[in-house]
Amino acid sequence: MKTIKPAPKQWTLLHASIALFMFLTVLAPAAEAQQPKTEKSTMANLRLNWFEIPTQDFARALQFYRAVLGTEIKAQEMGGIRLGMIPLQKGQPGGALSSNPALKPGGDGTVVFLGVDADLSEYLVRIERAGGKVLVGKTPLGPNMGHFCLFMDSEGNRLGLQGP
Repeated sequence: MKTIKPAPKQWTLLHASIALFMFLTVLAPAAEAQQPKTEKSTMANLRLNWFEIPTQDFARALQFYRAVLGTEIKAQEMGGIRLGMIPLQKGQPGGALSSNPALKPGGDGTVVFLGVDADLSEYLVRIERAGGKVLVGKTPLGPNMGHFCLFMDSEGNRLGLQGP
């Protein structure tokens, strides 16, 4: 019977490294791919999907947001509730002004921040001209993060804008 000599130490380490590499790059991913995928409801899967801004006077709110945002807000009715659809970029969460009587305007709840591309100073002027109130003026968020402001709209809702 032939006696097998143990491999030199560097040879053993080389083989262990190759085996680990094969496991990490080929075998483990293949085994994981064979496992049934189960969707877990985790915070990582959550995203903002829709928001509604309550109104007391729907026509007044439409006029206010058209003036402040400088864009057309289309009014439509869904399920007996008038909605003013706020135009957002494709793939972004949607939102609307809402005449839903179950929603009450207020300044002490959740704050929605709308992203804008222009300097916030321009929007602050528009807010006051349209009958809103600036609560926090243009404020830097931090290096390369832009600015934000907070305002009270014509309906008594507290909202924010974030921009350059």
